[in-house]
Amino acid sequence: MRAALDLCQLLSDAGHDVTIWTNDPADAPPNWDGRHSEHPTVVDLGPLAVRNQLLRPRQLRVIRELIEPAHAVHLHGMWELCNAQIATIARDIGVPYFVSPHGMLDTDCMNHRAWKKRLHMWFLGKAMLRGAHRIHLTARLELEQSQAHFDPRKGVVIPFPIDARGFANLPGPAEALSRFPQIAAAAHRLMFLGRLHPIKGIERLLRAAAALIAEGADLLVVLTGPGDESYIQELRKLIDELGIRDRVLMTGPASGSLKLSLLQSSAAMVLPSYHENQGMVLLEALATGTPIITTNGVKIWQELQASGAAKITDGEPAQIAATAREYFASEPARVAAGAKGREWVMKFVEPDEIRAKFHAMYAADPIGTAPRAR
Repeated sequence: MRAALDLCQLLSDAGHDVTIWTNDPADAPPNWDGRHSEHPTVVDLGPLAVRNQLLRPRQLRVIRELIEPAHAVHLHGMWELCNAQIATIARDIGVPYFVSPHGMLDTDCMNHRAWKKRLHMWFLGKAMLRGAHRIHLTARLELEQSQAHFDPRKGVVIPFPIDARGFANLPGPAEALSRFPQIAAAAHRLMFLGRLHPIKGIERLLRAAAALIAEGADLLVVLTGPGDESYIQELRKLIDELGIRDRVLMTGPASGSLKLSLLQSSAAMVLPSYHENQGMVLLEALATGTPIITTNGVKIWQELQASGAAKITDGEPAQIAATAREYFASEPARVAAGAKGREWVMKFVEPDEIRAKFHAMYAADPIGTAPRAR
């Protein structure tokens, strides 16, 4: 999870000893192996038991040994059974722990498979939240929709950071244009960046693009990110049905300078999600000076609206198309909006300020049941 990795590096940069426990270290940088003091240390716990959900006895012993000297434990997610196990250990030892639900307690998420979530909350979730020192949310709207499940006094709103150092010297669009000639051939480009998944609403973007193309727009849609092959085939089928096969480019995953260059080559980055928490790719797009089009299903939409480079829609294809036309209408206005968005996001995720907020959260006095004396 990119947000957790960037947070860990941010804390490590301040001299903290940060350890990440995971059973899937694939996304962690290779130099986070414990031999470099300037980076966090990743501990690979190995495969979990019972459908990859529960920590095994050996893993529980390792976790206990890691927690005992710690000043704080930060858990990411709500429904992982292993997180409930770790919370129990932290409560038993008396180490404060903090929970980031990542949008899993807001209205849309709680209404999906509601009976399973009610059962989880009854048997495990309530105790985990009740014992937490603080509950970390990334947006005001997420707090408003989540606080029915915990003591509202425990809620703390702090955006996750992005590594702003990666956006200091932008590559420009040349790399993307050279790598994908189709991009250079189109007058307008709309980009989707992220996991290709039904919840992201990609079909909405494709239908909006079909309407714009039918009006005569010289448009290319760039879909960048990984996805299950079955869903990618569904998207290809829709693209053929809409008759826009030669107007859609699927690049696969992109990272580093290529990802930034793809963003910079686009008129806007479109994330038409039905449900999204912080939406890190939206902040990344703004950090490249690329305006965004998203929906009010993104919990951070109110904050994004203040950037001057975000158009918030209801997600319907007609509204996405209408907002795209505004960006196409005036290149100077689009560029100016992008510059405002870049300035805004660099302040919004300013590392020292975010680090200070997390420090304050970790150091805050307990609310409700205090951790046991150590």
